[in-house]
Amino acid sequence: MDPRSNQLQQIRINSATRDRMDQYGTLNAGTNTNNTIACCASIAPEFHENVKARVADSNRREFLVEQDDPRPSKQPVLDEDGKAALLTDILTIEIFGTRPKKIEGCCVHYIVAMRSMPSPQPTKFVEFLRTRHPSATMDAMAKGWKKVKDYFSNDSKTEHERIKDLMNVNEFVMAFKNAPYMEIHEPTTANAPPTTRSTRTRSSGSSGSSNSSGSTLNAVGLAKMRGEFSKNYNAFKGEAWILASGMVVDQIIAEHIKLLSYESALHSFVIEDVESIIDLFPEDSDKAEVRETLGQPPGEAIPSLSPEEMDYLALYDKSPSEMDEFLARGWASVSMSTAGVLPDKGFRRLVHHCVQHLYFIYSKGNFLLPREQSETWFMNKLWGVISIIFDSETELDHQPGETSSQASGLRRNKGRNFDDRQLLGRKADGLIVASDTRLEICIIEAAKKDAGATSTKALTDTRKMAKTMKDMHDLVRSRSTQNIRSSFKTFGLRISGPSMTCYSLCQRRGRFYQLCAESTVIFPARWKGSTTTNILSVLAKLLAYRKELSETADQITEATKVPLKTSNLDTGDFWAATLTTPTNSPRLAPFM
Repeated sequence: MDPRSNQLQQIRINSATRDRMDQYGTLNAGTNTNNTIACCASIAPEFHENVKARVADSNRREFLVEQDDPRPSKQPVLDEDGKAALLTDILTIEIFGTRPKKIEGCCVHYIVAMRSMPSPQPTKFVEFLRTRHPSATMDAMAKGWKKVKDYFSNDSKTEHERIKDLMNVNEFVMAFKNAPYMEIHEPTTANAPPTTRSTRTRSSGSSGSSNSSGSTLNAVGLAKMRGEFSKNYNAFKGEAWILASGMVVDQIIAEHIKLLSYESALHSFVIEDVESIIDLFPEDSDKAEVRETLGQPPGEAIPSLSPEEMDYLALYDKSPSEMDEFLARGWASVSMSTAGVLPDKGFRRLVHHCVQHLYFIYSKGNFLLPREQSETWFMNKLWGVISIIFDSETELDHQPGETSSQASGLRRNKGRNFDDRQLLGRKADGLIVASDTRLEICIIEAAKKDAGATSTKALTDTRKMAKTMKDMHDLVRSRSTQNIRSSFKTFGLRISGPSMTCYSLCQRRGRFYQLCAESTVIFPARWKGSTTTNILSVLAKLLAYRKELSETADQITEATKVPLKTSNLDTGDFWAATLTTPTNSPRLAPFM
């Protein structure tokens, strides 16, 4: 006997695979081992060396393939599940090969799911794949669609004979011939439009925002965005916002959002433009009630400095010529001329250090800020006082430079398994976290010049900040053991050259949050005697912000303490999830 045949005597084939191969026409009466191996090779080449079938049911009995067994094999009758499993195996190998990716396997499942009544549509295809593989890119789905369409569009393929008994091949061929291709966005540099960021960072991942301000969402991207919004809207388990007239605010805003053809902060349940929301309601009484709710400051207003602290800060209101000698004496020599109460030593030392830093920056340019400088220069030089101020507070930890948000990353990887690529959180130009809990409470975004609040950069950064602040808010509440919905806020600083706008975000009634611009401060272009007050006003705002963030950090520490005998009171889907930015979403969204 052939030595190879002796080895083949010990090969065991799972019964489910034998049934599939039997139905496939490979194990017939009198089939010997060599024929079996040859047939296996026609399906997958690696079966030449080791015939290992995928196990459909580990409890089913196994068969021993023997070369000289003259008895004919029994022809099993496959049920619908067996036919589906066999069809999945055949289509996977014939369309995508023996080592398909996860997204390619999902493409095959889409075909098998509609094998009786084929109706292939790109939008339904995307929705199906999103449920099976949420982190898949649009390009990967488009490529998978193309391979499936090419396979069925050619009605002369001999491989169709192998599956004609398992599905309605003719109808599939006609359906895919009429189905359109999906657009594939290949990365190119030659034809790329000029942008402020020439390449997509890794943090954008499969669903980062597009870098082209002229790009628009195609039909597939728009359908995906609306589907994700509806999914997040329906997952909310809390109470909706209902007016006295019986109007449900959540539904009114949701219907408006579904008509948008671009991504907005509203898709992430964040209200920026209050007036546009008020205009959705026809009745004056409803308008007044919505305006009253959204017009109230979120939570408590940012605390100002105490009178003693303001009086001490006013001692530094000197002209540049006087400031050099004044600073040289040190912070300990600065005292009130009257019998006023001095602030604590830490505050006095901090103010002196900040003024000293700004004096050095201005004096390097003959007390003029440069007309053109990079974003890095403004963050590290002029706005270096942010590091000085927030690093001096033990309750806070300032993380400067390009860094990824943990809150955003955890939300984007929710439900991830080993087959999915891990996505980074949104990149920020700085973060401020609570030292005790390591939870983020403030995001910093920077630009090299102040082009106005309606510039592309400002609008993009504001939308990015709103979504990240919401992720921070949701993460803190998910770890809280107390109900802090109405009192907790997250914060943001948008820096544009010498100007800075402070933001806060809180959750309103129902599903929606509100982003509020607290105030805007600007460093003067020239430091002279009359502009010292403007510089000190910027410091006063940052010092007040430091006090607010420190109190927020203490609030988080208290809210996330785990009592010995209680359960988490504020967890669950009582907040609607942030929308992951569609692949081709424009950087500049039109006004609502």
